[in-house]
Amino acid sequence: MSRLLVLPPLLVALACGSQPPAPTPTPVSDALSAPPTEQDVVQDALPAIVLVVNQREDKKTVYGAGFFDVEGRILTANHVVDLPGQVSVMLFRPGRATYSPMDGGIMRFLFENGRELMPARVVRADAVADLAALEPARSLGEHASLRWSESGVRPGDRIYALGHPQETPWSFSAGVVGALQYGLIQHDATVGPGSSGGPLLNQRGEVVGVNVAQVVSEPVGLSFARPGHVVSSALGGRPHEHTIDLSSASSAALTCWRAQELALREVAECFDWETDWRQFVALVEEAAAHIAAEDARARLLGCGQEGAPKERWVQRRKDHVVRALDPTNDKKRTPDLDPADPELPVPVAELLREGLEIWRRGELADGTVEGDFRDVARLRTRLRKGLRVEDTRKVAPDREWVMLASVNADGTLAHFSELYVRIGERWLQRGQPWPEEVAQLPSGWPEPLETFALKRSLSLALLVKRALHGEVCADKPPANQST
Repeated sequence: MSRLLVLPPLLVALACGSQPPAPTPTPVSDALSAPPTEQDVVQDALPAIVLVVNQREDKKTVYGAGFFDVEGRILTANHVVDLPGQVSVMLFRPGRATYSPMDGGIMRFLFENGRELMPARVVRADAVADLAALEPARSLGEHASLRWSESGVRPGDRIYALGHPQETPWSFSAGVVGALQYGLIQHDATVGPGSSGGPLLNQRGEVVGVNVAQVVSEPVGLSFARPGHVVSSALGGRPHEHTIDLSSASSAALTCWRAQELALREVAECFDWETDWRQFVALVEEAAAHIAAEDARARLLGCGQEGAPKERWVQRRKDHVVRALDPTNDKKRTPDLDPADPELPVPVAELLREGLEIWRRGELADGTVEGDFRDVARLRTRLRKGLRVEDTRKVAPDREWVMLASVNADGTLAHFSELYVRIGERWLQRGQPWPEEVAQLPSGWPEPLETFALKRSLSLALLVKRALHGEVCADKPPANQST
C-alpha cells in the first residue's frame, strides 16, 4: 500500500472484504429562474428537518438536527448519535407549540411531545468528518426531502442554516459564506447546540453542507459545515474528482494526504495497485517454493492468477485502505507472527525476524515520524500540524521522488520520501518501491518508510502460514491476525 501505516499494511496481501457503499445524496441542477424568497426557502425546507434525540445510557439527553435527503436517509452529525443510547427522531409538524429556554426549552418540549419520537438506527457513520446517516425504524412513506446543490458555494454567497439551536426547535438563521477551508464551509449564520447535523442551504433552498461545529470563543458566530463532496465520501457515493489532484507528483502527494486526514474514500484511488498486485504475485510464487505440501502450494498459487482473483484482491486492498482510516478501527498494530514457529521454513523465519525488528523499532518511536505513522490517531494529530513538499526529483519520465516534511511532537521536522509514478494522465504513489527504485533515491534524501524489501520479510511468513492452514484466499483473515 503506502504511507497508510496505521495498521500493518505489509501484512494485508489478502485483506478482508468491505460493506458496499451507501447511496450518495443526489444533486440537482441549478435552477435557471430567480431564487425564491427567504420565506419560500424556509417553508419549503422545514418539513424535511427532523429533531434527532439520543437518550444516552448515562441518562443524559443529547439532541441535534437532521434532514431527509432524496435517498430517504436522515443525515446528521455523528457526535449527536455516537455514544450508546436510544436514538430517536421527531418529524416536523406545523402548529406544534415550541418553547424558548425561558419557558422550559427543549426538555419541556420533549416531555409534552415525546410520544411522537420514533426509533431510528445509525446505518453509516464517519467520526472524522463528524457525519452520520440514520434510518427510521418504520417506513414513513412519502415525505419532504432536500436536494443537494451541484455548484457548491463561494465566499460571499448568502446561506441559511436550519436546526434547533439553543433549545429552539425548527429555527432558521441567515448569513454569508466567509471562506472555504479544506473540507469545510466557514459561515456566520447563527448555530448552536442543537444545530449540529442541520442543513446549510443556498438561496435556491438546495443543500450545500451539513453543520457540524461552531467556534464558541471569539470570534462569535463563526460556524462550519461539511460540503457535499465530504458528505458523499463519508457516507457513501460516487467519487468527486475535485477532491484529489493527481495531475502532478507534488499535488498528488499533498491532496492524497489531506484526503487521508479526513478519511475520504477517494484516497484509495491514490495508489499504484497494478504494481501492488505484481508484488503480491511475486511473493505468492516465492512463498509457494517454500511449501512442500502440494495441495497447500496449489491453493496459494491460485491466488496469484489474473482475472477474477486479481479483481477481488485489488478491491479488497482498496476497501482495506478505507477501513484503516476509520478512527474506531482499533486493530492490533504489531504483526502477530513468531519467527520461532516450527511451521515456518528457516529462510522465511530469518526474514521475518529481520522484518519484525524493523517494524517494532518504528512502532516504539512515539512522537517521531516512524512511530506516528503506525497509529491512525497519532497520524491524524501529526497531519493537523501540517505537511509540505520539500523537494521533488524526477528519475525517469514516468517516475518522480517527492520529499515531504512534517512536525514531530517536540517541534522538530521529520522528512520522508515517497515515489510517484505516472500512469496515463495520473501520478500515483508506489507504496513499497522495488529495490532497484530505492537505489535511485537522490543522494542525501531520507529513505521511504516502506519498501518492497520490508514487505517481503513480513508477507512471506503470512502467506506460508495461511497456505498451510487453508486460509489463503479467504475473505476474512484469522481472528488473531491484523489486517
